[in-house]
Amino acid sequence: MGTRTTAEVVAALEEVWDSTLAATDGLSESQWRTETACPGWDVADNLSHLIGIELSIEGTPVPDVEIGAPAHVKNSIGETNE
Repeated sequence: MGTRTTAEVVAALEEVWDSTLAATDGLSESQWRTETACPGWDVADNLSHLIGIELSIEGTPVPDVEIGAPAHVKNSIGETNE
């Protein structure tokens, strides 16, 4: 795999986001709440995670939100936003 140009990277990202939109556009509330293979995560949680990672890469600060420890969290790493 060689080095990609900025234009190629942007085009690839646009393709990913377009396909993500196509896959999620029009989902019903129950479909958004469908459990995934990630314990305790539904479809909306997974998409929110992807968006959060993209915003983090972009430099957007992480909001200060207290969510507590969900039942599926088995270690202290997942208990805080720190």
